[in-house]
Amino acid sequence: MGIAYIIVSIVPISLLVYVWYLDRLEHEPWSLIAKVFLFSALLGTAAAALLEEVGGAILQSTFIGQVPYIGDFLYFFFVVAFVEEFCKRLPVTRIVWNNPAFDHRFDAIVYCVASAIGFAVAENIMYVGMFGAEVTIGRLIPVHTICGVFMGYYLGCAKICERGRNMAACSKYRTLSLLIPMIIHGTWDFCVSVDVPLLEWFVLIGIVVLTIYAFIRLKTYAKFDAPL
Repeated sequence: MGIAYIIVSIVPISLLVYVWYLDRLEHEPWSLIAKVFLFSALLGTAAAALLEEVGGAILQSTFIGQVPYIGDFLYFFFVVAFVEEFCKRLPVTRIVWNNPAFDHRFDAIVYCVASAIGFAVAENIMYVGMFGAEVTIGRLIPVHTICGVFMGYYLGCAKICERGRNMAACSKYRTLSLLIPMIIHGTWDFCVSVDVPLLEWFVLIGIVVLTIYAFIRLKTYAKFDAPL
């Protein structure tokens, strides 16, 4: 069990180090990254657990929430995915958004990945504690990290638009920074939870393809990074 805890902690953090390394124009301060990471790991996961419990109870109290598959769809997309992605984005918008260190577009990706991985590490440790070491491999599928990459990309675009006083475009990109990760996260959770083998294979192949695409885009985003 101890080795499982180490694996589900160290592997995601190594991804954060890799993203930090890609930010070659100006590395972000580890003190600020750690603040975002810990906020998400400690407060973000706690808030998400509470909100998901309340949201799930409310949904189950309605007729539509008890309809097979439809209730699952609503729960995984509009309770779990929305709540968790919102809680992961919150440290970035509250702690980093107006910080002087946030001065390049790629910085948003670094901080969103830090928040996503903080959340993932805390959640991984919880799941291993609840279900044992056999869940270790499944917890290493980097869904949270992928969501953090796309969240950061759109938040970086939003910040550029805010600096250019294009608030309509800023609002659009901020919406996308939550919506796109919600779709990815909700699709994954729904497909692996409804016990339909075809959906499980579909989403597993999809997440492998999306992981490859996300890490290719990471290098492109870093290469063409620009000051805000």
